[in-house]
Amino acid sequence: MTVYQQVKQNLAKWKGIEAALNDLREKTQDDECYEAYREAVLETRTISKNLTDRLVELEKEEPQYKGN
Repeated sequence: MTVYQQVKQNLAKWKGIEAALNDLREKTQDDECYEAYREAVLETRTISKNLTDRLVELEKEEPQYKGN
């Protein structure tokens, strides 16, 4: 598996984690839990953004990955 594929796979996993945390955040009735989930979602978005940026870098370095 190439680095590009690994980064892309991890990005998909982090987006899934973000979606799950968002779902939990919306379902909770506890304000403290809501805030904890909100912060966790923000962290996962940062990680997803970093992985997306890395994919763009890899596409520039290796044009064959562009659009995959």
